This record gives sequence, structure tokens and C-alpha cells, in this order.
Amino acid sequence: MNRLSPRPLPPYQFLPGLAPHPEKEGGYLYGHKLQFSEFEDKFLENEDFLYSIDLIHFSFFWEAHVYLEGLWNQLRKSRLNEALFLQSLILFCAAGVKELIGSAEAAKAHRERSMELMNAVKKLDEFDLEKISGWMNSFDFKRPTSFPL
Repeated sequence: MNRLSPRPLPPYQFLPGLAPHPEKEGGYLYGHKLQFSEFEDKFLENEDFLYSIDLIHFSFFWEAHVYLEGLWNQLRKSRLNEALFLQSLILFCAAGVKELIGSAEAAKAHRERSMELMNAVKKLDEFDLEKISGWMNSFDFKRPTSFPL
């Protein structure tokens, strides 16, 4: 799978109960404050978005949600359609975490809600939302496939 960002992948995948929380003592982010890139106008030109897609491709779902949430916080009050798109991806990542820790029911609920939100997103010029919805619907969290750019 081709990388979209030059940033290195985290040293481990955070899964609750299986690895130290990255931001807690012993975690790889402990003592570091993450800085998020400012969203200008396009997702495909935003380093945090590209990195989050890389993280999804390599099953770092918790880590991807952190960067997606950083973008969502910037857009949630002023660019509602883009924020809804990000919120859908955040819930999709939550589904990935739940799937990988064996919480199938919670994973299903998160995926369904993420699909509802994605289907509510109005047109985004950068993306084919129908392809993204199809990708999300058929995505196997244990064998990730490339995000449809």
C-alpha cells in the first residue's frame, strides 16, 4: 500500500487493555503535546488527514482518530459538511478499535453510525462519497484496503 505521508508510523498500535495508552505514562506520546496542522481548504493537501489515512491503512485506528479529531475540532463550528465527513471517519476508526479488541457488537454499532453520517454528507469535491461509503461498508478491519482517493 502506498503511503500518503512521510511521517513514521507509531511504534505500536494502541488497543485498550493490550498496550499502554499512548498519552499515559509509559506510552509513546507521554509528555508530548500533539500539534495539528491547520486545515486550509482541501483534505488531500492536509498533512494530518493524509497521515490519518496512512494510519487506517496500517490498522492504527485509535491513532488515526486522534488526527481526524484534531481536524474535526477545527471545522465543527464553521464547516459543518466537512466536519460531518470527519465525524463519520472518526466513528469508523472507533469501529476498528472495537473490532480488533473483539467487541463485535460495539464495532457493528459504530460502523453503522459512521455509515449514517457518511450518507448525510453533502457533496465534497475531493471525494467520490459513494465509493467511500462502499469502502467503509465492506472494509475488513483485520485486512485494510486503500482509501478510495
